[in-house]
Amino acid sequence: MKRSRLRWTALAIALVAMLGCQRESKLRIGFVVTTLANPYFVDMTDAAKQEGQKHPNLELIVQAPDSATDTDRQIQIIEDLITQRVNAICVVPADSKSIVRVIAKANQANIPFLVLDNKVDEKTARDAGVNITAFIGSNNFLGGQLAGQFLGQQLKGVGKVAILEGITGVEAAVQRKSGFLDALKAFPQIQVVASQPANWDREKGMNVAQSIMQANPQLAGIFACNDEMALGAVRAIKETGAKRHPIVVGFDAIQDALAAIKAGDMAATVAQLPAEVGRLGVATALSKIEGASVPASIPTEVKLITNENVASLRH
Repeated sequence: MKRSRLRWTALAIALVAMLGCQRESKLRIGFVVTTLANPYFVDMTDAAKQEGQKHPNLELIVQAPDSATDTDRQIQIIEDLITQRVNAICVVPADSKSIVRVIAKANQANIPFLVLDNKVDEKTARDAGVNITAFIGSNNFLGGQLAGQFLGQQLKGVGKVAILEGITGVEAAVQRKSGFLDALKAFPQIQVVASQPANWDREKGMNVAQSIMQANPQLAGIFACNDEMALGAVRAIKETGAKRHPIVVGFDAIQDALAAIKAGDMAATVAQLPAEVGRLGVATALSKIEGASVPASIPTEVKLITNENVASLRH
């Protein structure tokens, strides 16, 4: 009887030790976006979770501030992940410059830091001497060019247009606007009469668009640097009740924007692949944790979506 009891005790101790080792060896990756109120980032995090589920030994910690403009809260979330000693961190920066100080903290803790979707300001990063493991995302400048070329062609090279920017200073917003303006160089008779931030937000986009249209009754086109703002502009246009209304082009290809294109309320959007960004973020972080060499930049596709190809789009 004693021998049997001793055997069971030894077995129990071995089992506890084994489970303890499993807990200790579990990998944890922080995955932080700007907000989960935007369907674009929901698509991204859903794909990240699906990728994470392929790896039973991985815990994916998905977090975001309540607001896309809450840079301080995002930094606090990342600092908490560093304190928890996660194995890697994937982040869509809410601000391209202020994020650098928390990247420096991750570097000091030897935690790989991957930037997704929105690039970090190069000069600020260089001056701070920080190391970014990889950037995964689309070419926002190219996407802006696609939007500008399309709008210029739709207006036959003549007319007044406005830009709804994202959050001031955010690299994605800067690049999209810059690409758009670059494309308009081919259309010298198109005049940009207003360019204002609307903070990636639908309600704000509606209010800013209303203000711009009131000041510019002959406005022929609006480029919104994301679809949430574009959909806000669509609402503003509908509320005016005008028979002639500006052509609206967005960016991101979220489901509501695709529906608006099908309905004829929006002319186009620039599709990115948020799900692919999320999937690649987790996969690349795992590769880095396991000691593999990863590319410094991993580009994803951008594509112009209009009523001609909207039905074929798959996220």
